[in-house]
Amino acid sequence: MEKVREFIVIPQKKPETVRDLLGWHRKLLFDCLKQELKKRLIESSITELNRLIGKMVPSFEGEVLDSAAKLKLQSINELLQEAREELLVTKKVIKSFYKSNETIIAAIVKSHMGEETLTRLRDQHEDTHPNLLHEPGWMLEYQVAKEQWDKGKAAFLTFGTFMDPAKADVIVISNPLDEKIEFNLDWREIEESRE
Repeated sequence: MEKVREFIVIPQKKPETVRDLLGWHRKLLFDCLKQELKKRLIESSITELNRLIGKMVPSFEGEVLDSAAKLKLQSINELLQEAREELLVTKKVIKSFYKSNETIIAAIVKSHMGEETLTRLRDQHEDTHPNLLHEPGWMLEYQVAKEQWDKGKAAFLTFGTFMDPAKADVIVISNPLDEKIEFNLDWREIEESRE
């Protein structure tokens, strides 16, 4: 299996306004939700394949497997290996969405609360990032954010970030959507890597 590098998912164009930043965040949210559901689907498939193997193996103990049974068992094992590899890739992709969202959330916290607050929050909650689909809370968080979006506000869900365990599930900023923003990523380096 190939190694999957950790990466940040970035938009094609550098976000220049709060609206651009919010658009990037909402796309991450949607894509991450799909990957979280995919992860659950793959995990269910792995469980079912293991169940099939468990049902087959005891019935053949002490007997010689006929060629059809061997073929079935071999096929199940190959599918199981493929599913495990796909699960690892999916988990890496999800992690990249979390890392990307953390980049956005960190920029917001730094610009509105200062570098010291950002550092303190990161230090307190390092490596305690819950997933997007923690039940049932994520639906409530989404509803809160959606209500803010419907009012024309910039609301950001903190899924997968150091802010989530800090009990800050949604961050709403009062800046107008068309206000210019400063974003601390080296976009020249990012654009050069795309070429």
